[in-house]
Amino acid sequence: MEDDEIGLWSMEFYGTIGREGAGIGIWIHSSVFVPNKVLSKVRVFSYKLAFDCSNKEAEYEALIAGLKVLRKLNSKRI
Repeated sequence: MEDDEIGLWSMEFYGTIGREGAGIGIWIHSSVFVPNKVLSKVRVFSYKLAFDCSNKEAEYEALIAGLKVLRKLNSKRI
């Protein structure tokens, strides 16, 4: 792992709508540096949205929710 990757966080997210409403999913990955090993901590979140929206709006909600989680985790490099 290169020095540039130490402390780097990444996020994947999605939003979707269906017959039963809208929902979002978020995967947050944080890398931990250990000599000669690469460890990854993954956190997964899912939420049901309590309002009607389009697919694009659900995607934006997932992005916003993921950024809020990253802030609470004190992530510095995303």
